[in-house]
Amino acid sequence: TEDIFSVLVASFDISPLSVVELTVLAGANSQFHAMQWPRCSMLWRTGCMLKWKKNWETVSSKLEHLGERLRSPHVAARAAIVGCADRFRAWAEEDRCRAAWAVAAVLSSVKWVDLENRGYIVRLLASGLVATAPWGSMSTASAVLEMVSRERGYSDEVDGLLREVGVGDLLARLVQHPSTSVQRCALEAISHACDLGCDPLELSGTDAVPAVISIAQSGCYDNKLAALEAIHWLAESSADRLKAAIPVLVQLLGHTSDDLKEAAASALWALMMSRQETYPIEACEHGCVPKLIDLLRRDKCQRQTILFCLERVTMPPAIRHMALQAGVLPLLFRSLQDERDKILQECILGMLLSYSSHVSQALVQQDAAERKSNIRQLVAISRAGSSENCTCARQLLEHITQDSSLTQ
Repeated sequence: TEDIFSVLVASFDISPLSVVELTVLAGANSQFHAMQWPRCSMLWRTGCMLKWKKNWETVSSKLEHLGERLRSPHVAARAAIVGCADRFRAWAEEDRCRAAWAVAAVLSSVKWVDLENRGYIVRLLASGLVATAPWGSMSTASAVLEMVSRERGYSDEVDGLLREVGVGDLLARLVQHPSTSVQRCALEAISHACDLGCDPLELSGTDAVPAVISIAQSGCYDNKLAALEAIHWLAESSADRLKAAIPVLVQLLGHTSDDLKEAAASALWALMMSRQETYPIEACEHGCVPKLIDLLRRDKCQRQTILFCLERVTMPPAIRHMALQAGVLPLLFRSLQDERDKILQECILGMLLSYSSHVSQALVQQDAAERKSNIRQLVAISRAGSSENCTCARQLLEHITQDSSLTQ
């Protein structure tokens, strides 16, 4: 594979690789997309990694060469001299597209920390990718995705350079691209860049946020999932611009796909945990409580995010009563029955305590076997040590023992 790549980087600027040579390179990729040449989405997503020898100086040199090819400066100069501007411009754009694919392939198997002059290389590549490339949107998106991946050793230094060059604005353009594949790649890049709860590329100040919400609402299935993940990671840094996402997320809680429901619940929880204190109430106004309770009732859905959403949304007394009327208590007891995770136990016990005056009545309405099992679970947790969960379980048991209908 390295030999094949060497052919690519050795190609002279004014003479892009032939279709045969580029096909050979694509043949090394397990997910080659057989689209029309020469403007094809070749390496998205890279199914195999280039196996480099530990010669990082050579890799740095190749990346520098690719950075120059992203600009194709020699082609532009030669075109002006020879007078074949249209032909050379076409060659330049095609060569730039191929160079962007090569950048994506190389970066998939290296880390920034291993490269010499990484600051220079990051700036060189990013500035070349930011330049308008109507033929190379997919290759550009793939290269940017690899650049912002945490697996590359993404750091404050890389953050600053990418932000300064304008990669945030580039992602905002790519996520609005008509191609669903380009959109998805850009969405993944946004999630990677923001996955520490920050906004290093200053995406919140671009059109990326409304575009992500629009894709979550009306995009294709895979892009909806990618957009929901992006909303989750953008929530902490861009919550003030994500208010319009709340009705979209609540609507998706009722989708037929369990994966989309869980992704929507995760994004909604991230928004409700942001500094925007009104978001839980707004989510309730759009009807999230009955939908969350319905999800908790379904065995196919993961309970964790659903429980976290319910915990956050039922803090106001009025909404807590709404959840009580919708039948949340029996489901909380059922969830506690087979839950071994301490954090989720704490979440469930906290909600049960908030309904302390209704817990006994809920147990009375259960059959004898189920009631006995629930009380035994509370006893077991109360005897498990001196943790906060033990204290909560003991308090619940005290409320239960005070009810004459259960102690007879």
